[in-house]
Amino acid sequence: MSINLRTIINSYKSERYNSFIVYGDAGIGKSSYVQEFIHKNQDIKIAYFDILEEYTKIQSAQSIFGFTPNKFITWALSLLPIAEHNERDLLVIDNFDFLVNTWSPSEKIEMIKLIEKYIEKSVTINPLIFVIHSDPIIETYLDHHSLIRFSDLEVINTY
Repeated sequence: MSINLRTIINSYKSERYNSFIVYGDAGIGKSSYVQEFIHKNQDIKIAYFDILEEYTKIQSAQSIFGFTPNKFITWALSLLPIAEHNERDLLVIDNFDFLVNTWSPSEKIEMIKLIEKYIEKSVTINPLIFVIHSDPIIETYLDHHSLIRFSDLEVINTY
C-alpha cells in the first residue's frame, strides 16, 4: 500500500503529536524525495533543514558526542524563528543521522519520546518530519503512527 505524503501532512495538522519520521536504508533517496516533494508542491510552505549542513556552519561546534537528543531538538527548532514556524505548513529536519549514530540506545529512546511527546502543538503548530536512516531501536520503540517507511511512499509524480 502506498502512502501519499501530502495526505499524511494534511492529516497530521489536526493531531496533537504532529511529528513523524520517514526512515529507510542509507543512500536510497530519502533526502532527494523530500526535496523533490518540496519542489513539486509549491502551494505548501515548507521549511527544509539539512542538519549536517547546518551543524558544519557552527563556528564553535561542540563535540557531536555531547549533542544529546534534547540539545539537538532545542537547537534544530532554534534554526527557524518562532514567527516563521507559524507561517509554514511543514518543517523538515533531514540528515541528522550523524548525531543519532553517536547516541546510546537510551538516548535514541529519549529522541523517540521527544518526537512523540515533546514536540506538541504548544511548541510548533506545524507537522514536523524527520528523515533518518533505518535504526532497529527507533523502529522497535517508535509508535507505528509516527513511523513511515520510505519504500511505502507514493512516487511523487502522482501528486
